[in-house]
Amino acid sequence: MIRKNKHDFIISFDKNRSHIYKQIFVSSISILFFINSLLNCKPPMLNGACDPESKGFLLSLFLKASQGDPSYACSNISASSSESLFEIKYENDFLALTQNETVNEILPTASKSITRCEITPSLPTGLIFDSITCALGGTPVSGQITKHYTITAYHGTKETKTILGIKVLYIPKFAYAGNYTGGNISVYSINPTSGALTNLFTRTAGGGPNSLSFTPDNRFLAVANRSSQNVNIFSVNQTNGDITLQFTEPVGLNEAIALVYHPSGNYLYVCTSLNVQTFSVNQLTGAITNIGSIVLTGGTSSVAIDPIGKFLYVSLYGAAAVAIFKISEQAGLLSATEPPTISSGIKPRSIDILGNGKTLYVLNETDKTVNNYKIDASTGLLQAGTPLTAATGLFPLSLNADPKGRYVYVANEDSNNISIFKVNQTNGSLTAEPQTTAGLTPTAITVDTSGRFVYTANFSSDNISVFTISQETGGLTTGTPIGAGTGPTAIITMGTNP
Repeated sequence: MIRKNKHDFIISFDKNRSHIYKQIFVSSISILFFINSLLNCKPPMLNGACDPESKGFLLSLFLKASQGDPSYACSNISASSSESLFEIKYENDFLALTQNETVNEILPTASKSITRCEITPSLPTGLIFDSITCALGGTPVSGQITKHYTITAYHGTKETKTILGIKVLYIPKFAYAGNYTGGNISVYSINPTSGALTNLFTRTAGGGPNSLSFTPDNRFLAVANRSSQNVNIFSVNQTNGDITLQFTEPVGLNEAIALVYHPSGNYLYVCTSLNVQTFSVNQLTGAITNIGSIVLTGGTSSVAIDPIGKFLYVSLYGAAAVAIFKISEQAGLLSATEPPTISSGIKPRSIDILGNGKTLYVLNETDKTVNNYKIDASTGLLQAGTPLTAATGLFPLSLNADPKGRYVYVANEDSNNISIFKVNQTNGSLTAEPQTTAGLTPTAITVDTSGRFVYTANFSSDNISVFTISQETGGLTTGTPIGAGTGPTAIITMGTNP
């Protein structure tokens, strides 16, 4: 008997293992050859090593990897993946439509064919949504503030969502001027074709009406009275535009400088010389109740709220800054962001936000400039635009953006004119256009609710200037001015629903 030692067993085992490896190698080559033959005999649509939807995706990926083909890593994976994704996109994510004007079909582009569509919440009366193509059309009959709509499109079992902001601009019906020296409100009707004003009523307000704001449904008008240190709440007759005083609310030993309603209509924010105060609103009666106050340093001059009601901005006249606040969705209360302010020019006098909610403009009195800031949709924080500033006329006092987001207008008190700026639709920056002469010392400016007309309140000439906007260039054509009360310093327009 021959005795095998331990070394012999090891050699025998190694020989067996080598034989097994050879068999695995040969089998692998055979399998790969078979796979390669299968794939090469299939239509190209099945051979997508970089297309997860391809029927041959896993086999292709395995084959390419085993062959040492670097393309298995899919250097063009982004492009290939995007081809496999299902997406829809409208040309603009914000639509400013006009009451009683027919909408040309607004159709999204889609990366794959659409089989059906859904939209929530319900659209304004008269607007039509195509449940097959996701197209929008029709004729909106009711004006509304900006609302966000979720559109869901389907491609077989796949679905994709996109958010679309829609605002329906009111046809202008009435205008209201706050006469600071006279302590009253002038009420006008508006010719919707020419923008011409007709004097209707003069109603008593508090001392020094300085700022005006309507509830979203236009049923109530709030007036900030600077010298009498209070706020008037007027009900608004939707038929003839007349206003009736309902409530007067003190704001403490502070001048009431500016105010604005929340888009929900549930809250009113009032800026005084020392703080910003939050009021809850009874939407049935218009009554307001003070529910909070935040002290501000530097004195306030203007206030703006984003279209959805998430953030509030206050210009701090003496601090050369803009204060930024988050708005509590449940209670409407304000909380400062971090950082709580951003620097502006010297003596920021007036602020406004584009209708799409993406850009804030700050008018600086001493610098004679307009700053533009990009608004972060998540945090409300501001990022200075490029270029940061645009020059105005002498002693600019009031700024207002066209509700369609195309133009910005500035009233220049000392040069008695209006600066006109075209808005860059990509980044919100401004390009100056030729100026237009206004009345004597224009202290307030507004673009009407439809984006067709501009009005200035002229303090020294005690009247209102009327202008028609060129829809192509933003240029202004001067109309016939109309008398106001003594020392007008505020002007606003409104429309009504059927």
